[in-house]
Amino acid sequence: MEAGSVQKLTDAILQVCKGRCAVFSRNADGSYKYAMGEKDGDLRQFTKEMNAVLNGRGGGKPFFVQGSVQASEKEIRAFSKINSNCSVPSQKHLAE
Repeated sequence: MEAGSVQKLTDAILQVCKGRCAVFSRNADGSYKYAMGEKDGDLRQFTKEMNAVLNGRGGGKPFFVQGSVQASEKEIRAFSKINSNCSVPSQKHLAE
């Protein structure tokens, strides 16, 4: 998925759901691009911590950030599980 599509999907989810939304898409080299948003939120500290743990880079506005991480899917899921109250659907579930 192209970076623009990741951003658009994140934004579309934010229009109908509450809370924080993060979309990760695997690149050909094994890294992941991401976009994350939270209505009226401030993701700056969370993004800084995520980028430090997952060897990432990126940023943006307080309520919407984008970037990339050099981490495995397993590492991304582990970080997401520890730092949120939501589950991360698998690619299989997303395709259904």
